[in-house]
Amino acid sequence: MWKKFKKYIIKILFPAQCISCKKYNTFLCKNCLLKIPLRQRLKQEKPLDLLMSASFFHNKIIKKLIHGFKYDKNKELIKAIIKIIDKYFKKHPKLINTLQKRNFWLVPIPLSYKKHKIRGFNQAKIIAQSISKKYNLKIFYPLAKKTTKPQARLNLKQRRENIKGAFFIKKYFKNKINKNICLIDDTATTKATLKQAAKILKENNAKKIWAFTIART
Repeated sequence: MWKKFKKYIIKILFPAQCISCKKYNTFLCKNCLLKIPLRQRLKQEKPLDLLMSASFFHNKIIKKLIHGFKYDKNKELIKAIIKIIDKYFKKHPKLINTLQKRNFWLVPIPLSYKKHKIRGFNQAKIIAQSISKKYNLKIFYPLAKKTTKPQARLNLKQRRENIKGAFFIKKYFKNKINKNICLIDDTATTKATLKQAAKILKENNAKKIWAFTIART
């Protein structure tokens, strides 16, 4: 009861505002959603069988949205993010149909224990849970991640070296990876993180591995 009342008070005192134009009562208004371009091209980035990204990281609204969600820790912005995801899959219905019909399992890219403790949540997990709920897709968490240097501070070569060997399969899932998998993350820049996660999953008998991000460079 207290939690509901607290949420109500916060909503009254601090109403939702569009991340871009500051219009009230929405985190992303219809006009600003129209300003977000959708990606057309799908990529094969071995060991990934397919890489899907909804939009472009250089888009100002996308940048604000991801920064607010990830670094300002505004988890409410998932409501705006799911609008972009829905817009993307409505434009590419065959993709979501394939994920459903071929029984793909969603696997969010994990954070290291240290990073999770600092941030307080894993943005990829929240995105995966929202996609799972909206599109009736199964989700599981076979991956764990060792502590590495923050990727954002490194150049391309350093990122690839930094992420090598960063992922491992949790003991419980060792013999349960023989599935079609869709990795979920917020962004793809060098794709090094997604590729390393795909590599360890394929080494443990994963079938097809797709990946989906909100944006990529």
